[in-house]
Amino acid sequence: MRMFRKFLLIPLVCAVAFMVQGLTGSVASAAFDLTEGPVRYSSWDENDDEQTFVLSYESVPGVYAKNVPHGTYLVHNDIDGGSNDFSYDYDDGTYTIYMGDGATQRLSFDWDNDAFYVEDLLDDADSGTYAYNATTTRYENPATGHYVLPRVVVLIKGGYTVGDTYLGWTEANGGREFTISEYPEDASSSDLPSKWYKLTDVSDPDEWVAFTYDTSNGVFTMYRPSYDGIEKYSYRKFIDDDTLQVRSNGSGVDTDTYTKTSNGKFAGENWYIDKYITDGMLIFKNDCLH
Repeated sequence: MRMFRKFLLIPLVCAVAFMVQGLTGSVASAAFDLTEGPVRYSSWDENDDEQTFVLSYESVPGVYAKNVPHGTYLVHNDIDGGSNDFSYDYDDGTYTIYMGDGATQRLSFDWDNDAFYVEDLLDDADSGTYAYNATTTRYENPATGHYVLPRVVVLIKGGYTVGDTYLGWTEANGGREFTISEYPEDASSSDLPSKWYKLTDVSDPDEWVAFTYDTSNGVFTMYRPSYDGIEKYSYRKFIDDDTLQVRSNGSGVDTDTYTKTSNGKFAGENWYIDKYITDGMLIFKNDCLH
């Protein structure tokens, strides 16, 4: 897969502005919460064709870290190699759900009223326990727009437990099969993170890159598929929305300062970066950081 290509002196054309399609179908003023679902956007692929891409927060395939908070039980999506995994604890009808680096919700289901009682563990502004009632599409708190992920709903309402397999809905990939097991405590020898943010071409899921983000210094650490698996290939930092500093980790584009050109691509002295990558990084930086 070709992620980058040599930057040629060609006539610049007008950029196609990327469009963010949020969970409600429009751009909201508040930041998107990627733990609740992915963000779709339009951009150019590596062949300069306009496509739809997904920015998602996902488990890294085959990596389960014991040095981050997690539940006793792992709910694993084997079809997508770990994407959409989560873990949970269970205590007398109450589930504590873990996504990424910590607990996100504590919830129980009220069969008589067809509602979830949910304590949001991410946002102090929403402290307290609220009833998430069923709408036509999901169990949602209309006051905040927060909802229970469909694959979590099926787990709880189905009463599934260790050893069971069930079909759950994922926002990016549709119906997927999940298997429940005890969380593996033998941490992977890989130096990959347990979670990352991923940019995927909807029409060609083999075209993707992923990154982690260090809030202390604003550095993106970039990952991509390679012949031997997954490689960490670059470190990047936006100086502003038009300037990107890049340090190569041995592959990808050169170490250089890249500036946005009139066609929306970031170009250095000899190379440019595929537009969907920098578009997705900017969406993350400007619309997803709280």
